[in-house]
Amino acid sequence: MLLAGGGCYQDDAGPNAPSSSQKPFAKVLLTDAPFPYDSITSVNLYVVRIEASAQMDTAGSTWVVFAEPRQAFDLLQLQQGTTALLGERQIPAGQYHAIRMTIDTSLSSIRSAASRMPVN
Repeated sequence: MLLAGGGCYQDDAGPNAPSSSQKPFAKVLLTDAPFPYDSITSVNLYVVRIEASAQMDTAGSTWVVFAEPRQAFDLLQLQQGTTALLGERQIPAGQYHAIRMTIDTSLSSIRSAASRMPVN
């Protein structure tokens, strides 16, 4: 699984430059690498929230919420460059050093042709 985040910020001095109070815009995408197991039919993750921290030491740090999709995503459908948009919004400017994804394991699962396995 790969969680990708991207942001845009333009600091131009031209007549069409954004105002100094405008915040950078961030987009968070989810994708998956190829899965080598032929017997697995789906890997469903229920994503609750994506957050980022500007601090290197995340113990007790302040987290900025990027997105709260509260939605299930089948990772096997997100291969070969396919992505799912988890969220996008304006965020405080800065350098972010950590990203965390909160999933609900009770709503997530791995399915094979014969059974459904919980995610712990």
